[in-house]
Amino acid sequence: MKQLTLHRALCIVNRQLIIVAMATLVSCAPKTIDTPEQVMQVLNNYCTSTQIMFGQHDATVYGYTWRDIPGRCDVQEITGDYPAIISFDLGKIELGSDTQIDDVPQASMRREIVAQYERGGLVSLSWHPWNPLTGGNSWDISYGNVIAQILPDSTQHQLLVNYLDKIAEFMLSLRNKNGELIPIIFRPWHEHTGFWFWWGNPHCTADEFIALWRFTYTYLHDKGLTNLVWAFSPNLGADYNTYMERYPGDEYVDLLGFDVYDFDTNPKETYIEGLHSSLQVLQQVGEERHKPIALTETGLEGLTRPEWYTESLLPVIEQYPIAYLLVWRNARPEDKVNHFYAPYKGHAAEASFLDFYNNPHIDFCKDINK
Repeated sequence: MKQLTLHRALCIVNRQLIIVAMATLVSCAPKTIDTPEQVMQVLNNYCTSTQIMFGQHDATVYGYTWRDIPGRCDVQEITGDYPAIISFDLGKIELGSDTQIDDVPQASMRREIVAQYERGGLVSLSWHPWNPLTGGNSWDISYGNVIAQILPDSTQHQLLVNYLDKIAEFMLSLRNKNGELIPIIFRPWHEHTGFWFWWGNPHCTADEFIALWRFTYTYLHDKGLTNLVWAFSPNLGADYNTYMERYPGDEYVDLLGFDVYDFDTNPKETYIEGLHSSLQVLQQVGEERHKPIALTETGLEGLTRPEWYTESLLPVIEQYPIAYLLVWRNARPEDKVNHFYAPYKGHAAEASFLDFYNNPHIDFCKDINK
């Protein structure tokens, strides 16, 4: 009887220790962001604070010396943390391809989207769709007005529907362990104020572009993609009137953005002045429309000025209430020479980037839920 009592007592103690250990593990687990409403809350909270989230495109599907290694990330290898927001691109999936525009398999992209969600971070998806009338890529502007031919009641409208069906199929597969859709910041038809994409400003009217956006929104929503936060992002050079000229309407847009790049062929001051002017417009529109704002793409290719993060970017963005900034990808030299926007281990910009990382106003993934 004494042995049984002791055994039971030990079991109770062990069970309590297990419960405490499990509670500790749960409390240490990252808090996931599960709904678009929660994404909007995070974005709005950042826009009303002095904090700014850091993001990078394709950060965990390849880097400067590697490709498709689960969990690897150039930024993480320098800082010990992942970007707060990671974006990926859907381009070429609309063709039924198993890989996207940068040859990342759908399965790998899905894996890393889930991983970013599980570590408590945010996910964004952009889309560089192929030209549906020519078969060329997004930069094929040879046809003229493509949009007029693919809108509802137009001759080639089914091509747009086919594209959206493929995109919806992939996005509907982005689910957590409970089978629930992971919230996504979706940024279609971006940089539309430029000339380089077939949906760009010179290639369609404002009304046609707005119709394209609204149809995209409605069609995907009706497909069940109620988990999307819709981001609108013109390119550097748009003033207030240009920004608003093709704005689809408050009910079709959740997040306001701007894409602003630096180029080493220009003086350092050119980027700083352009970033200031863009963020001034963005702040004005955000306050008027009561929507969060973000620097949805930026960077200096090759980081030819090693102090770029601390001398060109940081002093400007600290002055504006943006939720996040996102730099572009780190491609391997064999894929594209000198095409990287965050430093890798051993690069001359590593020390400056660490200073940027340690700035109290810049947040990475672990900082989101503090």
